[in-house]
Amino acid sequence: MTRPTTRLKRRARRLSRWSALRVRVLVALVVAAGLTSAVASQAVAEQAPAGAAAAPRTWVVDAIDDGRGNRWEAVGTGTSQARIVVGDTVEWQFDRATISHDLTSENTGATWPTPVLVSRVPGGAPFRYTFDQPGTYHYLCSVHGTLMRGTVVVEEPGRVNQTPLIDPMLSSLTGTAPLNTSVMAHASDPDGDALSYLWDFGVPGVTSTFEDASYTYTAPGFYSLSLRVTDARGASVERTWTVTVGGGGAAPLVRAAAAPASGTAPLPVSFSGQAHDAQGGALTYSWDFGVDGTTTDVATTPNASWTYPTPGTYDATLTVTDAQGNPGVDTVEVVVADPGETLPAIRATATPTSGAAPLAVGFSTEVTTDGDVLPYAEGIGTYDDLVGTAEMVRSRGATYASISVTGLQPDALHQVHVHEQSCANNRGGVHYRFDETQPFAEANEIWLYFTSDGEGRSGLVETRATRRAGEKAVSIVVHDPDEPARRIGCVDLAPTTVDLAHAWDFGDGTTGSGPDPDHTYARAGRYTATVTVGSVHAGHGTGLDATVTSSVDVVVRAGAAPQTTIAGGPRGHVRARTSTFRFTGSEPGSGFECRLDAGRWAGCGATTTVRGLAEGRHTMRVRAVDGAGTADASPAVRRWTVDRSGPTVRGTRPTGATRDRTPTIRARVGDRFTPAAGVGVVLRVDGLRAPARRSGGAVTYTPRRALAPGRHVVRLVAVDLAGNRTLRVWRFTVRR
Repeated sequence: MTRPTTRLKRRARRLSRWSALRVRVLVALVVAAGLTSAVASQAVAEQAPAGAAAAPRTWVVDAIDDGRGNRWEAVGTGTSQARIVVGDTVEWQFDRATISHDLTSENTGATWPTPVLVSRVPGGAPFRYTFDQPGTYHYLCSVHGTLMRGTVVVEEPGRVNQTPLIDPMLSSLTGTAPLNTSVMAHASDPDGDALSYLWDFGVPGVTSTFEDASYTYTAPGFYSLSLRVTDARGASVERTWTVTVGGGGAAPLVRAAAAPASGTAPLPVSFSGQAHDAQGGALTYSWDFGVDGTTTDVATTPNASWTYPTPGTYDATLTVTDAQGNPGVDTVEVVVADPGETLPAIRATATPTSGAAPLAVGFSTEVTTDGDVLPYAEGIGTYDDLVGTAEMVRSRGATYASISVTGLQPDALHQVHVHEQSCANNRGGVHYRFDETQPFAEANEIWLYFTSDGEGRSGLVETRATRRAGEKAVSIVVHDPDEPARRIGCVDLAPTTVDLAHAWDFGDGTTGSGPDPDHTYARAGRYTATVTVGSVHAGHGTGLDATVTSSVDVVVRAGAAPQTTIAGGPRGHVRARTSTFRFTGSEPGSGFECRLDAGRWAGCGATTTVRGLAEGRHTMRVRAVDGAGTADASPAVRRWTVDRSGPTVRGTRPTGATRDRTPTIRARVGDRFTPAAGVGVVLRVDGLRAPARRSGGAVTYTPRRALAPGRHVVRLVAVDLAGNRTLRVWRFTVRR
């Protein structure tokens, strides 16, 4: 194995040259700006020896929403960690955000002297916090907590010593004895300090102080391999791995069993384990009953017992290790149900409900859950009169959600979202996402924003999504209009839709399963399709044997033209010049003909992609054609607009110099495809949000207070319905 010493030295020299260049550029900027000698001295002080006094600094952390996801990013580091000294200030900015975020302090490390709970809309005013005590301070966006967590490391005044960086490479962490494991530290120090290394191979007396090392494990077992890298000023970083060394023989054969494996809470379960080892010898048993948040759910005997107090699905794991250190594992699932659990209201639907044979039908189990909205969290004691109802209806390719609330703050915008935990669990948790591989965003969530009336009522607020919400959509949370980071109302959508089984009888002698099955009727006739919904744990002594049913009639006629449906494709305003459509026909085996805009009809597939679309409005028409050549007489139509250009911003005033201390700031905003009223506008004057007036495309703002003499900066951001964004910045000077 080759030691990468030369590569690390080159990296250290590059870091050193970058640091020197940074100081020279900073000094040049100070001189060019004509700053006072005192300020210039302060800037040059960056290269002073450790311990020299330095003026407090402000460090910027951005809230970012982009294709990489939702995250906090400290400017200059590209990570979620900011390293500062006592007396410095951190400024959280939201100009790179596209959705609202809150900033919530966590006392999992150092305790925040003043707790933080604020929220901002995209482009909202920055939030500043000055740290007066050293420590590691943790924070998060509570609605996007799985992705957006950050830390501020506050050190004592003096030169901040940055932690070394490591990217270790290790080989052969698992195998049979003798097992040779090679390791490379791949370490560097951002400050250019010399580094020392300590490898601990988990065997008494076996360590190495070289950057690269190796060791051969001769005895079976589990070993803790660790690396600690320390710089010349004491900052260190440590990583630990587990090395598993087998005895060279086969692992024991293990079988785990549980009785009962399901039931209602509290559920006592008896576990039994069996194991066979080809090598013979003593065996050790280790049970882990799969309860998060506790370390007592374990046993070391073949047979054991455990009582599960709360509903949930648990994986109980039995690990049996032979005398040579070979582990064998088996897992048994235990399902604990809520004794009060009931089934939701359901309705069977079919699309289409009639047509010519052969008729392809998409069935759906429409599931309705609802509940009462009540004060909770920060709403208790402040919004005690808050009351209302909410409902969610899930069906094939669609989710309908509604809420109606009273007892609110009058004439105020309220943020409302569907969450993925119950009201009593972690304050509702984070926002529910249809696709957890995609970032948090309005299109991937369920939002029910509203503005209350003069008596604090929301009225009926409704929204419809084009996807079916999954099992995790369990609650709806109402946020405080003055500080959306606070949660004032919540409703659990009960009963839940977790662990439901769907059994279909299509009425023609065939059956199916799942909430949204497809079925094709080959012959004419009148059919009644019935869905039966119950718990997947029915019939196992769980007390969950109840079922609910619903039916829908389907009429199949003989010999008719196929029906056409556009099942997927662009809607509204989009930026993409490439669009993909999905078509379905009522007759199996049907082909399709498409017509784009004013073009001619031409054959196309069930999935069709059009590329190179020009900006503007477009129309796609499609008709299904059956095997006999009969075409749908009423083609399906989809219209949308391609818009890749940002809004225009013209007529910006004032510019140059003026003696008017309260000048009217003007601009005219327009867009080729978005009506003026649909263009979102954020206006800032000297960094502060300005309440601009809108009249058609005209944007105006007159300060209520006189502006100070000097230079002023106006920043206007305009966003159209396709999400295109235009930034216009202009400056003017108020003279005395």
